[in-house]
Amino acid sequence: MSKTEQMQGHIRAWQESGQSIKYYCDAAGLNVQKFHYWRKKFEQEELTSDFITLSPDSSSDLLKIAYPNGVCIELPSGTQLEFIRQLIQL
Repeated sequence: MSKTEQMQGHIRAWQESGQSIKYYCDAAGLNVQKFHYWRKKFEQEELTSDFITLSPDSSSDLLKIAYPNGVCIELPSGTQLEFIRQLIQL
C-alpha cells in the first residue's frame, strides 16, 4: 500500500471516528503536522477533480456512486440511467 493510500485511509478513519485530529494522531502514532499536510492535499485534489467513481459491487445488487467529497449513494442495480444522470448533475 502506498503512502498516499495509507494517509487516505487514516483520514477516512479519523473522519469516521469523531475524534479530534490531535487525539487520533496520538492514538495512531502519526505526526499532527504531517496529517494536516495530507488532509489539505486531499482536499485540494477533491476540489480540482471533476470525476466521480461508479463502482458496481458484484457481491450485491447495488450500484454505489462515490463522489470525491466522500458522499456515497447506493442504488438498486436496475436503476434507470436517466435517474442516475440527474443525481450526478446535482
